[in-house]
Amino acid sequence: LWYIDDVDRTVVRGLNFTGYARQGLWIGGIPARVEDGTFAWNGIYGLLAQQADDIEIEKNSFVANGNGGLRLSDDDGAVVSGNHIWFNNVERANTAWDAAGVKVDRTEDALFRNNLVERNFATGIWFDTNTFRLMTVEN
Repeated sequence: LWYIDDVDRTVVRGLNFTGYARQGLWIGGIPARVEDGTFAWNGIYGLLAQQADDIEIEKNSFVANGNGGLRLSDDDGAVVSGNHIWFNNVERANTAWDAAGVKVDRTEDALFRNNLVERNFATGIWFDTNTFRLMTVEN
């Protein structure tokens, strides 16, 4: 999903994204809500969101993806809540460069709440460069 004009909010609900060569789902430039889905065994990330301000990612499972379960880049105001993020980086990508259960960069004013992040073969939640005013609550 990428740059759809005149959209209030795109909702992706209850879908499974499995076995894609790169990302299971790539969202960019649009406000979106992703909920109750499964992102498993994708080549790089389960979900990649870029320039998707105010994106809401809730009650999903991110498991066994190549580099990481969830990747946010330039997504101001993101809300990530109630997700299970586990057993990612199955390709054993460089943990000093990109791999993580959740990796975030160039993002401000985001909230990470009530996520279970466990048993990833990398950092669980990684706030990287140019991240400001990010809040984590009961992860």
